[in-house]
Amino acid sequence: MQKQPVPGVKRFEAKVEELSDFLSAVDGYSPTVPVEAVQYYLSKAGVSAEDERVAKVVALAADRFLAKIVEEAKQSAKLRNAKNLKNPRKRKTDTTDLLENADLSRSLANHRVHLRRKMAVPTD
Repeated sequence: MQKQPVPGVKRFEAKVEELSDFLSAVDGYSPTVPVEAVQYYLSKAGVSAEDERVAKVVALAADRFLAKIVEEAKQSAKLRNAKNLKNPRKRKTDTTDLLENADLSRSLANHRVHLRRKMAVPTD
């Protein structure tokens, strides 16, 4: 009697192969956020990740998030600068795109991250 293949085994094996390919690609990746910083915050959150690749995957997600935030802030700055060019009173001599704190705050707020500004108190 010939064994019938289990229906999900081939799909499972394909997923395992994809995951191993992804993890081998992560080994060669150097993230923007240092792996040590990711491991520190993972441990503060109660996650024990002994494999460095786990921290690199989290760093990859952080890189993606940061890139998305900066791209949205850049688009916001372009729109703001385009509006200022139409208004002669607000027109500045330098018309290059300048990323301001308000642009970054708006982009972060879209992702439910809210900045609080603290006043710096000079020490005498």
